[in-house]
Amino acid sequence: MNALIFGLLFQVATPQTPVTDQDFCACTSAMVVAVDAASRPPAEAFVANLTAQVLPDAPLGDVTGLGDDVIAERAAKFGVDTVVIIRALPIKNGSKTFLSRYDVAKKTWSTLQREVVIDPAPAFMQAQSDAHTAVDAGRVADQEESMSLRRGDFHNRRLIFGPTPWTWKKGVVGEDLDEPQFYNAIGRGDLAEAQAANVSKKTTVLLSSGVLTAVGVGLGFVGFLGGGLDGEMPQMALGIGGLAGVAIGTGGLVWGAGIDTHPVGLDEARELGDAHNRRLAAELGVDPDAQP
Repeated sequence: MNALIFGLLFQVATPQTPVTDQDFCACTSAMVVAVDAASRPPAEAFVANLTAQVLPDAPLGDVTGLGDDVIAERAAKFGVDTVVIIRALPIKNGSKTFLSRYDVAKKTWSTLQREVVIDPAPAFMQAQSDAHTAVDAGRVADQEESMSLRRGDFHNRRLIFGPTPWTWKKGVVGEDLDEPQFYNAIGRGDLAEAQAANVSKKTTVLLSSGVLTAVGVGLGFVGFLGGGLDGEMPQMALGIGGLAGVAIGTGGLVWGAGIDTHPVGLDEARELGDAHNRRLAAELGVDPDAQP
């Protein structure tokens, strides 16, 4: 190993005559070993220039951190006559590659080093491009996250019709709304007031008609059973008045039952809900038909 270190120092200090990969290897069979991932590209380039039989270094496993003597001893067991160990070290604006050749038969080492200088301009341009790409990717990710949040907000606030007529739900898993709450949710308080007035009118008519019918039935019983059937007055008049009350009350019940408390029709209510959802989607900048 001392000889190897001395050889490396000698190579650094002494100008080298260019040596081809084939001349440096000078072998019949070899194993070219890249000591780490950074050394793999120069190792593959070295192998491409050889005419000798080259065994893959994969059987050696991970050799990171091992010394050249240990690597050479392992590789020699595969029957090659030469082991070439390649180490690529980064330097400013490039890399320096050290090639160590071990002759299995002679048990001797020889070394070679090569330096590759990289033009900094393309690297700088690539770094700028990568930076812009990263910024763009971050911007896209932020936009997608914002869109996802706004889409979620829309589906939590949109109005869903059903499951039965004149019922609504606010949001996919939100609260149930009755008719007045629906009108207020879409900003139509006037319709909520109209619906409340219609309900009040219907309730009043039904209650008063019911009371009038009940009173008429009572008066009829009292009048007719109290002598009205025998032609006695004023019992007969009382009974007739009771019948009139029943007739009027019954008519009122029928009329009251027919009062429509909805200020708009069912189809129009659906359209009002859809219009509200479209306005909400436009406000949030999302597609109203997109899935949650």
